[in-house]
Amino acid sequence: MQALNGGRLGLLRFYDPRLFPVLFSHVLQPEQCEGVGPVALSDAQVDILGCAADATRAIAQQAIAFPLQWGAEQRFQACYRGMLEACREGLLVDVEREAFVSEQVRDV
Repeated sequence: MQALNGGRLGLLRFYDPRLFPVLFSHVLQPEQCEGVGPVALSDAQVDILGCAADATRAIAQQAIAFPLQWGAEQRFQACYRGMLEACREGLLVDVEREAFVSEQVRDV
């Protein structure tokens, strides 16, 4: 989904249309959420959404580590892959996850 933010066109990411109202409940009016039932998420889905959010945060923290030619999508993909791998490795603390991603980005 494309959206404007501050007059700039961007890509809005979400993984399941049923999640849109949940993710934007602080923005949407109650009537805009009508017709969408409660969403039950599995632990795996919560992990995936958490990794996407963590990857977005890691992009800003890793800005100087990225190759100059990388665009926003490459940066997100690198951080997202790193966060997923950090989950598989059992890293739960933010500082550990961010350090893990930082090492992976430097090794690219």
